[in-house]
Amino acid sequence: MPLRKPRRFGSLTCVEIKKSIIVALLLSVAGCSGTPPAPEPAPQSALAATTASAATPGTRAPQPVGVQVLTSYPTAEYDNLGIVDYSFFRPGLRTPSISDVMPDLKGKVQDFGGNAFIVRHRVPDHVDKRTLRVTVEVLKLK
Repeated sequence: MPLRKPRRFGSLTCVEIKKSIIVALLLSVAGCSGTPPAPEPAPQSALAATTASAATPGTRAPQPVGVQVLTSYPTAEYDNLGIVDYSFFRPGLRTPSISDVMPDLKGKVQDFGGNAFIVRHRVPDHVDKRTLRVTVEVLKLK
């Protein structure tokens, strides 16, 4: 029985084409399977300055004592400290709600010098849906 002559496509045989395809597939898989480099450790001062917004999901920062959320202006005396915009980012696949960012928001209002606030506007960011933009009116109750 005569030996079968390999089929040729141009200057390559079928076996050579199959080997080329397998090598190309292996190289593409090997290029995708690399692990990203480990993050560099943060300096100790940066660790102390980490806020609750960078905390892992599901953990809550302790809420500042004495910061009130109002729905209208109070009847008692107060000082209006101004309107302030804040942005809150949450890792994950969902847009944060106002209740998700409330502990951080109360802390920022307290840092601004207020002890009460009224939420004027809240909207998710148009580009990054994991960011919530909140506008509050900061008040100092007397």
